[in-house]
Amino acid sequence: MQCMCGGDAKTSSAERRPLKAELSFYVCRECQLVSCGVLYIEGIEIAIDAGTTGSDRIAFNSLTVESARQLYADAITPQSSTTTTGEQATFDF
Repeated sequence: MQCMCGGDAKTSSAERRPLKAELSFYVCRECQLVSCGVLYIEGIEIAIDAGTTGSDRIAFNSLTVESARQLYADAITPQSSTTTTGEQATFDF
């Protein structure tokens, strides 16, 4: 991958084994910019930071056993797009 500065970016990762969490990201060899991070818990994609805001790293660094369990549970719980009566649900974003 090529960095915004024109340098070559390599894939890197960090792990927190007790929480079964991994953060995968790119690091530019020239300017050391960290970008495009993805946070995984037990192999499930939890958070993505396609830019350089660091939201994935903040989530990774602040993980606790409880928050890791909750993020994992939220990620594997199917989100229904219909109501109990079978009508299409509406969402306000």
